[in-house]
Amino acid sequence: MSAERKKIDAKQAAQNASKYFTDLTGYTEGVTIEEVEISEDGDHWLITLGYLIHDSTPMNVLSGQETIKYKVLQVDVNTGEVVSMKIRTI
Repeated sequence: MSAERKKIDAKQAAQNASKYFTDLTGYTEGVTIEEVEISEDGDHWLITLGYLIHDSTPMNVLSGQETIKYKVLQVDVNTGEVVSMKIRTI
């Protein structure tokens, strides 16, 4: 009889996703957790992260305006490993 492996919770999945995103992209400021949900099959956490992009159009540079972009990271509930990162459009 094998013991069932403990699954990671939403908080750990969000932390793993955030660390993965910042390590991969180098973005460290303005990264926020926007959405957390479990996949329909229960095998993955879907974590949506928001991050700030400095808009370089002339008008926005003068005003200091920033744009928020989003990524969805899929995190395995058993291992905590990030298995995909995709663009999330709003």
